[in-house]
Amino acid sequence: AFVMENVGGMVRGRMRGRFRELMLELKRTGYNVKCFAANAMHYGVPQSRTRLFWIGLKDGNPTFPEPSTNMIRMMDVLSDLGNKMNEKKDHYWIDESPEGRNTRTWPLARAAKQGETYAGHQKRMRWNRPALCLMAGDTINKPYLRNHHCHPLYTRTLSALEMKRVATFPDNFKLPEWRAHKLIGNCVPPEFMRRIGEHIKGLIDGF
Repeated sequence: AFVMENVGGMVRGRMRGRFRELMLELKRTGYNVKCFAANAMHYGVPQSRTRLFWIGLKDGNPTFPEPSTNMIRMMDVLSDLGNKMNEKKDHYWIDESPEGRNTRTWPLARAAKQGETYAGHQKRMRWNRPALCLMAGDTINKPYLRNHHCHPLYTRTLSALEMKRVATFPDNFKLPEWRAHKLIGNCVPPEFMRRIGEHIKGLIDGF
C-alpha cells in the first residue's frame, strides 16, 4: 500500500491537467488508486486544513476513514498558555505592538473582531473554532501579522508552542528557533496522518 499527500489546489485551475496525469501514472503501477479530499479538523486536529490524499492498494478497494463531527476548538488546546512569553517552552512571538516592533499591521489586527479580515487574507481567528490553516508564509523568515493569522484573544501571531498544539505535535517536540511556522505550515498534522495510517493498516489486515 502507499499514501501520498498534496494541497487541494491540484484539482483547480491549471493544475487539473497535472492531477489527471498523476492519476493515470499512479494507476499504471498496478495499484488500485483513489484520491480523497479531507479536512484535518474532522480527524482530531484543532485546525482547518484541507488536503488531498492518494491511497493505493495492491489488492482491495481504497477507502478513507470516516470524518468525525466532534471538532476540537482553539480554546480546548490553548487556554492554559496565556499571553506571557516563555522561550524555554517555545511560547514566543514577535511583539508588533507600539512597545515592540510597532508594525503598521498591528493596529489593523487589534481593531479586527474574531473572524474578521484585517490584512490581505489574514484574519483574527475564532476562539470557539478550530484554528485557520497554518501557512508556511512567504519569504519572510519570521512570522508577522501581515503574513499569518492573528490569535483570537491577543493581537499577535500564534507562538511556536501554540502552532505545535494546533498541529497536534507534542509540546516537547523540538523545532529550530523561528522555524516552527515554516515547518508546521508545510506538514501533515501527526494526528491526521495517524488516523489515515491506522485506517490503511485495517484495510490491509482485512485482506
